[in-house]
Amino acid sequence: DLGNGYLIESIAVWNRNAYSRRLKDFVLTISRDGVDVYTYTYLGIPAGGGTANEIKLSQPVTGDKVKIQIFGEERILSLAEVQVFAFCGSEITPSPTSSPSIKPTALPTVSPTASPTAGPTASPTALPTV
Repeated sequence: DLGNGYLIESIAVWNRNAYSRRLKDFVLTISRDGVDVYTYTYLGIPAGGGTANEIKLSQPVTGDKVKIQIFGEERILSLAEVQVFAFCGSEITPSPTSSPSIKPTALPTVSPTASPTAGPTASPTALPTV
């Protein structure tokens, strides 16, 4: 559980030195608000201690939970560490907001703002800012 939603770009799974076969054929799932948004199946036995097995997403995914599972009878999940790499700035909002927020938006604001911006805008707005 990551506590908040983060724009995840890669995940590193570290296998144990001993019992490395226990992590064979695992499934990694990223979910957001209880809904699975990304699933990856690792086939084989990941490299053992001292080597990160990096899973690089083809495009970043916003998620608040990362889960690693193995399936089958009498199997034991054993791993050393899981590292989640995400963009700085925490969670992004899905669209422009009507009031200021500390979270960046995925899309630019399309209407003029009531106060000046800190830097120049990429394109002029219809009305000048005050």
